[in-house]
Amino acid sequence: AGILVCGDDTETIIENADICNYGTVRSTFVAGGSAKVLVKNSRFSAHEGVFEDGWAGGFGGKKMRNAPWMGGFEGNCRSTNLLDKAEANYFNSQIMSEKWGVLSTDNNKGCKSTAINSLIAITGGLNEKVDTSSESAARKSLAKLPFHEIYGEITRDLGGKPTSSSTHPGGYGTYSIGNTTVKFAGSTVVTADYANTCVNAAAKVIYCASTPENLEGVFGTDGLEIKPQNTVVYTDKVGVMLQRGNGGGVTIKDGTVFHCGVTCFSVKSNGSFHIDVDDSTLISESGMILCMMDDDDLHNGIEDPASPTAEELREAKDLISEGLLDLTQATPNRDVFVHFSNMAINGDCFNASGYRAHITPADYAPKPADAPFNPFAMSAKDAARNLELRLENVRYSGAISTAEGHHIDRLEGNRWLSPVPLCKWYNIAFLECIPKMPYQAGVIVKLEKGSLWNVTRTCYLTSLTLDESSTLKGQVFVNGEAVQPAPGVTYTGTILVEPGRR
Repeated sequence: AGILVCGDDTETIIENADICNYGTVRSTFVAGGSAKVLVKNSRFSAHEGVFEDGWAGGFGGKKMRNAPWMGGFEGNCRSTNLLDKAEANYFNSQIMSEKWGVLSTDNNKGCKSTAINSLIAITGGLNEKVDTSSESAARKSLAKLPFHEIYGEITRDLGGKPTSSSTHPGGYGTYSIGNTTVKFAGSTVVTADYANTCVNAAAKVIYCASTPENLEGVFGTDGLEIKPQNTVVYTDKVGVMLQRGNGGGVTIKDGTVFHCGVTCFSVKSNGSFHIDVDDSTLISESGMILCMMDDDDLHNGIEDPASPTAEELREAKDLISEGLLDLTQATPNRDVFVHFSNMAINGDCFNASGYRAHITPADYAPKPADAPFNPFAMSAKDAARNLELRLENVRYSGAISTAEGHHIDRLEGNRWLSPVPLCKWYNIAFLECIPKMPYQAGVIVKLEKGSLWNVTRTCYLTSLTLDESSTLKGQVFVNGEAVQPAPGVTYTGTILVEPGRR
């Protein structure tokens, strides 16, 4: 590493430093223990290396010299890495990595990181017109570029083995794992694959303005002259990917701008998360704001499941009628809760989870108290989760629906009808979603505080509630019967919502 900071009582300031590293796992900066670090007015950049002949690859501990490709990542050098309970904060700095990741964490016991008025960037394939000399220069130059020109063409071939490197752009802005909390305050983030990933336990990420209230308690900020400004995010693929967590999630506020190529939020259904977005802008080039889906890590190859048979649909309805399968409410610490407030949204939100396997009555049999939990081998029941979407003072135009989803090739546009091969890893974490009647997972919609939902295509819900100040511009059918939703009444069952005035 360029700099290693560790120890339980260490406090360090790194100022006016320029670290430029080349090579596999040659990070610019690593912190561990309970060290607290402030990096200011500095520039960190990490670049790919070449593996020696005969190295076979591997993950975990000392073997992790390349990105975990099964999760949809590629590269062999992260710019920074936090361990244990370390805290690292960046002010007026440029932190960059050619591929893999910029702000990363491992062996987490409660890491914290804050990027303040700084540039966080994946530079592999980045358009040369993006000025990375400072955060403000990058922000200005990015605003002038058409979105599809920010990164080069997607030429994503991993080569002959997972450890092979390639020239395509790929990488994340931050990997928030375990109990990590990462905050972007007034920063500019530009990445090729993911702006952020939240994985395991209570991993959290916050996008906000660089105001004094948002920086209270952040190590090293006392006495700094910080210009308050919003955060802007550009990512070629997914804004935030969430999986295998419980109690964590993402907060976006204070006029943050999220501009994403495929979807703003990719939520794997093997975790429970909260997504809160207030007074911000969500832009998706594909038109999909949120895609909730079954886990599709490439551990054994991913094959899109077939549509449920008539018998499987009947059995799912039987479980619902027996009170075993409840699609009408979201359960804390199990399901996914999304809260949008004080903003306008144009795009679609889908729950396409619950298709990986069919739930049977046997899945409800009591488990031994000492049964181990394995997030990589979840039962069909645990993988099918409900999505609650609550709108407060939101003008929403688009679809909100249960859906059936399929992987598509971003290069060729076709659907994958066979297992997604390793060399096509860039197709994971999002689906082409088709609104379908509920199967084993539900969508709960709540319109509050003057919200308006302009329905643009056929949608399916399992619960719908409007308060007296909110409006649904569309036609509603509950269990086949046309209704005019009354304020304060919660409708449940199979709810069909069609475009048009009611």
